[in-house]
Amino acid sequence: MDRISLTIQISRFFERKLKDLGATGHGLHQKTRSIRRTLPPTVGAALTVIAARRNHEVHEGTGDWDELLFLNKALGLAFELGKCSRDIDANAGGNPALDALKLASKPVVIVKAPDEKEAMSDEAIADYLLLKQPILTESELEDHVDRANAEAMAVYHPVSERWDAFLYLAREKSKDDTERLHNLTLALLTGADARSVAILARSILTTDTLANGNKSFEVSSTGGDTGVQPPEQA
Repeated sequence: MDRISLTIQISRFFERKLKDLGATGHGLHQKTRSIRRTLPPTVGAALTVIAARRNHEVHEGTGDWDELLFLNKALGLAFELGKCSRDIDANAGGNPALDALKLASKPVVIVKAPDEKEAMSDEAIADYLLLKQPILTESELEDHVDRANAEAMAVYHPVSERWDAFLYLAREKSKDDTERLHNLTLALLTGADARSVAILARSILTTDTLANGNKSFEVSSTGGDTGVQPPEQA
């Protein structure tokens, strides 16, 4: 498993555990902050480290860090978080605040109207696009860059960065979401900022693609279909 997928999966594991404890918000940072007074300081600090590592990998690229040490710390943190959950259960009935927290952590079934759609957050879109990146050699990627630059410059669109042409093609030239996603992932591969690409994706992808993205991302991030497209022929 690559480092980005590793940090995403571990972060999402802890997000689910915190949600069971009544946490709210988007992402591990926000969920941790929402129940920080309930968690031991050491657990809150460790969760913040996990969230920071995940964000660094997704948005800034892989750094120099020890994967085995990261996994060992994550396992230890999962054990400590389990103790927190048991403590909350043990105190239920004697502390109104903890009683409310326990009730909030129970699963709630929400029935949606047939036409209601669940859109992805910007963070989830960025994660999804990263997981959809094609596997290309440096030579194949440069071929894509050259072709995209040529197409952009043919209509006098200025290109100053390696990813500019891909963003232009995704925004102005792609005929459907398959092409838009392809160009967006190539922009990420050539160094575009993940959050900026996610914001663009939200504005140009169809409602159906955004609505179905959460389900597709969950499959990808839990070890199912990776969503990686086969490399195109140069």
